[in-house]
Formats: sequence, C-alpha cells, structure tokens
Amino acid sequence: GVGEEAARALGALAEAGHAVVRREDCECGAAPPAPCLVHRAGEKLSSAGSDAVVKCVHVEGGGSGVPRGCVALGEAARYNLRLAADQVATLAVFSAPPRHEFGLVDATVEVSRAAAHTHDRAEGGDGGFAAGDVQVDVGELAKSLHRRLFDRVLAVGELMLCEAGDAAAGPPTLLRVRVAEVNTLGEDEREEEPCYHCFRGRFQEATALRMIEKPGGGSGLRL
Repeated sequence: GVGEEAARALGALAEAGHAVVRREDCECGAAPPAPCLVHRAGEKLSSAGSDAVVKCVHVEGGGSGVPRGCVALGEAARYNLRLAADQVATLAVFSAPPRHEFGLVDATVEVSRAAAHTHDRAEGGDGGFAAGDVQVDVGELAKSLHRRLFDRVLAVGELMLCEAGDAAAGPPTLLRVRVAEVNTLGEDEREEEPCYHCFRGRFQEATALRMIEKPGGGSGLRL
C-alpha cells in the first residue's frame, strides 16, 4: 500500500521524491503482518506503467510514521509513479544500463512557479499565484538543481518541487520543475542515429542543464 499520511510525517525524505519503507519490512523473511516488500535500498520502478525511477530509503520503525507493510511516497513521487493515494502497487528493482550508455549528455527542464496552495492551503490560501511575477537567480537555481539531480535517474515528464531565492532577496519561491527532454547522445551523434529516442538517463556531473520557462506564459516566473 502507499501511505500519503506517513509520507507527510517523513518531511524532507518524501519531499525529495524518495520511496520510504520501514527497515523491518525490507529484510528477508520479515515477520507478519508485513510481507517482504523490498530486500535492499536502491532505485525502484513501479508496476503502474511509469518511466520514473525512485530511490527507496530505509528508516527505523519507531516513530517513523510509516506503518508496517506500507511504502510512504510524497505527492510528487506518487504523481511520477502514476499512483493514487492508498493504491496497491509493486516496486521492482531498477537495473540501469552501463553508466557510459546511460549517462545524460544534457537535460532540459521546464520551470514555473508552483501554485500557492502547495504551501498556503493549510493557511486558507486560494491556490492561486501571489500578486506579480517573481524573478529567480538562474545561476543559483542551476547550482541547486545540479546538486539535487546528481546521480539520479531522470525520466521525461517527471515533476519535482524545489525552492529558490528571489533575485531581489525576497522570501524563497516554490518552483515546479518538469523534465522536458533528456539525451544520452550529443547533438552531432543524434543526427547520425535516425532511430534515436531517449526517455530517461542518469544525471552526471558533466550533464548540461538547460532551463526554460513554461510555454505560453502565465507561469508567475521570470528566469
């Protein structure tokens, strides 16, 4: 099962897009009432037909907020894995191709301002954008995303949330980042491969990151 309430209790782990499971459930021969869900930490795929890959993290049971027999996922991870709250699904080990074949040469992400309800709904917000566009420091955002994405498997269409400081030294702005394109081959190599298609790969230190604003405007953001 997938527990949304437990994911909220885990805070940063869930917000980072991880799947979180109690260590007792990950050991071979786990005792009832929980079956053996995952044998070790690592990258996982879901059975729901998504290309996204999530990292499974073990936590100690006491006070973790994760019930026995459940995997805790935050909102972004559930969206990326195409899972509804409390949906039953299988998480399988992801076996990545060799790094030299799977490493990303470049990745393009679409950046927009996240709807205010993500932070303000509990405070009575209406779910819209705050008045006026926000300008974000592109250099600082790029550094932040490089740190966050390093060694992660990115899939086209994947969503994540991150915070960025306002260029005018205002409060942090919550951003919605969507993976728009990934490439394991350079532009010249792609031209020589007429059947080339790439939908996911591993973000490396040398991966070039391109950021674009959400097409059509209305993103509430200026890069």
